[in-house]
Amino acid sequence: MKILIADENSITRSALKIFLEHCGQKNSVTEVSDFRKLIEKIDKSAPEIIFLDWDFLEDGTTEMINSINTVYPLIHLILISNQKENRKEALKVGDCKFLLRSDPPKKITEMINEFGI
Repeated sequence: MKILIADENSITRSALKIFLEHCGQKNSVTEVSDFRKLIEKIDKSAPEIIFLDWDFLEDGTTEMINSINTVYPLIHLILISNQKENRKEALKVGDCKFLLRSDPPKKITEMINEFGI
């Protein structure tokens, strides 16, 4: 499956990419660290899942998620955050899942499997 990781933190992107490439599924993983390149990467790589850092845009994250859900309705979003209190707000935004950076790797696999891709 095609996966895009959108996160400014290179350590997070690397760790997630390594896990996704070696979790027992055939995954093609691309990364983006800059919001300005996000839409370009979505169009170019046609991901089925995007792991999106909740703080990627700071104040504009909600609008970005709504835009992605509207323009790319077949893409599944998994929002990533360090802060548990972001879960409630993130899940109100739209059709997406929420992952804490401290969640065990098993949770990532479970979320992907829930999409039924």
